Amino acid sequence: MLIEIPRAAQNQKNLGKSNFSKPFKALIDYYDQKALTLAEEFNRDYIVAAARYLNKSEWKRALDTILDIPAIKRLPEYLDGTLQKNLA
Repeated sequence: MLIEIPRAAQNQKNLGKSNFSKPFKALIDYYDQKALTLAEEFNRDYIVAAARYLNKSEWKRALDTILDIPAIKRLPEYLDGTLQKNLA
């Protein structure tokens, strides 16, 4: 799903067309229809939230959301700070 985010951001005018996977588009549509969005619990929730922020052109919030994924926080590059320096 992380691979789908740049493609979705690049083709945000054509979201109805099959530029990316149908399950990912269904997830984004599902989250867009919800009236109340709670805090992210699963990795999938973090990625969909980041995609929604990118769709609104809030790339800094999208990056912060991706860096908040628990699996990312366990990477050695994250622990020594090089990941944050390279992405910021």
